[in-house]
Amino acid sequence: IVINDDLYIGYSTAGGAGSSYLNTVTNSGSASAYPVIKIYRTGGTSAVVEWIKNETTGETLWCNYSLLSGETLTIDLTPGNRSITSDFFGDVWRAVLRGSQFTEFYLQAGTNYISAYVAQVGSPTMTQYIEWVTTHEGADGAAA
Repeated sequence: IVINDDLYIGYSTAGGAGSSYLNTVTNSGSASAYPVIKIYRTGGTSAVVEWIKNETTGETLWCNYSLLSGETLTIDLTPGNRSITSDFFGDVWRAVLRGSQFTEFYLQAGTNYISAYVAQVGSPTMTQYIEWVTTHEGADGAAA
């Protein structure tokens, strides 16, 4: 689990708040890892997940998903298990937009800088975390 290190907040002239953060995520394996990203909202008026980006690889997941209070959005990027689900609505493939690098989004071995943006109104509490299985290359150079 990665804790969000930096939080940047700005307010629009209409009173809405926008927040994004940039985290340093270290994949201690020697091969690429495919993460599971979870985003949870409590309280506030609204929160729209706009994008998640691996600044290191340049891959972006473009989103347009309004989270309800108490809802968790789970984006599973592991090959063979790729899915986008809400604990309220089940499959919500509409959450990730066309042009997203859904199948190419991964954590490279070593340091990755991950950023995300959620447009907010009414000060909701947002909790985001990322999980992955550490993988290593085998003797043949493939992930083991």
